[in-house]
Amino acid sequence: MRLAHAIPGLALALVVSACTSSTAAKKTVTVVNTITSGPTSGTSSVVVVSPSASAKPTKAPPKTTASPTPTSEKPAPFVKIDPLLAECPTILSASDVKRALGAAVPAGSARKKDVPNPARGVVGKIRCYYPSANATGTAPVVVAFTQYASAAAAKKQVAITVDNEVNASAQASKPTVKGYPAELLLRSGGLIVVQYDSWTLGIATADKLAPNAKLITGLPVLATQVLTRVLKNG
Repeated sequence: MRLAHAIPGLALALVVSACTSSTAAKKTVTVVNTITSGPTSGTSSVVVVSPSASAKPTKAPPKTTASPTPTSEKPAPFVKIDPLLAECPTILSASDVKRALGAAVPAGSARKKDVPNPARGVVGKIRCYYPSANATGTAPVVVAFTQYASAAAAKKQVAITVDNEVNASAQASKPTVKGYPAELLLRSGGLIVVQYDSWTLGIATADKLAPNAKLITGLPVLATQVLTRVLKNG
């Protein structure tokens, strides 16, 4: 018990603390004794404060574990194949284009072989037109495989293509195709280019075949399908 004294005319407070058993909550009783001078000296009043239980310990908040961040597909080691042997009907179809881009193109395809271009390190090239190319050599969708003399030559040509398109105001982004880095360029249609070892896969779509939003999501899908089928059949 602790007692505090005050001069006459001021309040003094007495705090009495009582404890019961070890399991009981601690109770606090406050007694206020007011002393005044004069005829009424000695008059006192008592105020009893309701017992209060001692504060319970606060539980620590449960620990939360952050959700794992999805990881992109890792590229598999390169497989040596000749992409120039690809058969157009087996790597892409009109239904593939419809599902990926929401655009309808006629069925059928045409295959064209290009001559080498040593100045650019090009050993050989083929194009698949979906459907057959018209008199100007264009089609709604064109898939191209270009074989280079080396992986360095292929990388250099991809960089040149990107620079040319960006300088012509193309919208550029960098998706992945089966884990391999790709270049996606939107300008009067869409173009996606993927380097695979010493050769590249390119898919181009005609202007207004599909909205840009569809090309951004759909061209990587088409490139993944084509690359998967070429590697499987190569």
